[in-house]
Amino acid sequence: MKIFIHEFICGEGLVDEEAPSSLLAEGYAMLRAIVADFARLGEHHIIVSQDFRLDFGALPAHETVLVPQGGFDYVFSSLVEENDAVFLIAPETDGVLARLTEQVEKSGKILLGPSSQAVQVAADKMATYLLLHQADLPTPETVIVDPTNLWKDGVRDLGFPLIMKPVDGVGCEGIFLASQQEEIEAILKKIRDSEHGPGHPLRRYILQRYIEGEHASVSLLCDGREVLPLSLNHQEMKIGLQLQYLGGTVPLEHPLAERAFGHARRACSLIPGLRGYVGMDFVLTDKEAFLVEINPRLTTSYLALRRLTNLNLAGAILGAVCLGRLPQKINLRGSASFSVKDLLAEVLAHGQRKEQDRNDGRDRGR
Repeated sequence: MKIFIHEFICGEGLVDEEAPSSLLAEGYAMLRAIVADFARLGEHHIIVSQDFRLDFGALPAHETVLVPQGGFDYVFSSLVEENDAVFLIAPETDGVLARLTEQVEKSGKILLGPSSQAVQVAADKMATYLLLHQADLPTPETVIVDPTNLWKDGVRDLGFPLIMKPVDGVGCEGIFLASQQEEIEAILKKIRDSEHGPGHPLRRYILQRYIEGEHASVSLLCDGREVLPLSLNHQEMKIGLQLQYLGGTVPLEHPLAERAFGHARRACSLIPGLRGYVGMDFVLTDKEAFLVEINPRLTTSYLALRRLTNLNLAGAILGAVCLGRLPQKINLRGSASFSVKDLLAEVLAHGQRKEQDRNDGRDRGR
């Protein structure tokens, strides 16, 4: 089978925009890992797309198609049509993941991940909250607000401290923690500065009651009916006015692990079309596992998880999506950690080595 693996940022999805360095590093690391795992199966022809401006060195794919400036739509559409199956890694922001997913569905090719309808629900943090709340799953109280009137909409109802984030954000992008009224104006200024200055419409935001606890995630495999929790993962966070994701450790040993797994299973049952690899973010207190959001895509915890098992997770994803079959269980040996700082350093090192190679070549040609 010919499989097109697409990572949005590495594949020129941002066009003329400059990608945040942390998201670029995480995206490249996930792309390289999942490509290696699919290639290791030895049964499929793997094709990836790569922004012509990025020079990371060779990915372990059979073919790498360089995307010229402004050529994203044409190259993506062509590669979808030319291959049998598509695996997507893309942000939920501005409906990107849902749009690409729907395009693959309309092509009639095999989508190795959640359906577009499942993505639309999970990508909307307010819709996810309402779904979880109605099912009596523990989740932080959430309200949607107009960012220009925070003090009128929701602040007085939730009280401080509270979390503010885009309704369709990814990772820690645009997530703020306000502990008092005076910090609201500072947050609004950061939002306006990051969203192209005054006069431009702001994105939709939600406010969530802040829950003190350990930041964690659950990695899952879903076949559309059954769910297999793979691991509970620690998330290393820098807590301040603006939250920052620093990395993680797999697995996380915690007395509420099974409770988190149970909540994750129930949440999957609420969203038809969740298939393949799915991540869910939690905050763990002494007494409860609060489900914060659902990520209908590959997450960075995959980088550590794949190192702890003999199970080829790419093969497991194929089995879940194409055959409706999950592994009976997964055995993890030891633990593994990663940091965004190290991922970024690795990307920079690749670029420096390639630049040195080019310089050496020019010197030899003189």
